[in-house]
Amino acid sequence: MHKALGLAPNDMITHSSHSIEKRRIEPITVIEEFNLCHHLGCVVNYMARAGRKTSAINDLRKAGWYLDREIQRSKAGFNLCVPLLDGKPVFSIQDMIEDWKLSAYLAAALSYILLAWLRSLTKDFSRRKTVETDVSLLTQAMKRLQSAIALEEGGRP
Repeated sequence: MHKALGLAPNDMITHSSHSIEKRRIEPITVIEEFNLCHHLGCVVNYMARAGRKTSAINDLRKAGWYLDREIQRSKAGFNLCVPLLDGKPVFSIQDMIEDWKLSAYLAAALSYILLAWLRSLTKDFSRRKTVETDVSLLTQAMKRLQSAIALEEGGRP
């Protein structure tokens, strides 16, 4: 695919330094491996790159914006994503947390997001309680993300 686009295998488009420098896990790998929907994929991407391309506060606020949109979609009854997991993911959540050097708040937010996604592997989408649980998990992720933003701004979580 990269050759068809005229891209070198290690350029700013395919492997940007803010995504891979001093890391072994690229956010795009996690997004594709977990088959995250657009909104949650953006949350993971912005959390992983926080402070590496633009200011950490801007990246975390953008992650929060996408997470809020996914919470609103979930409340309206839309599926989180179409789960496609053909076996165990290559990387564990702990691997991602360590590789991306996430703070405790961002680590908790990522864990809640992926837990909501993993629940979607087996849930019955017609049950309202399931939707409420997904919204609750994503809301918990949002609280942790807001705490991380408050710390970046020099305040208290």
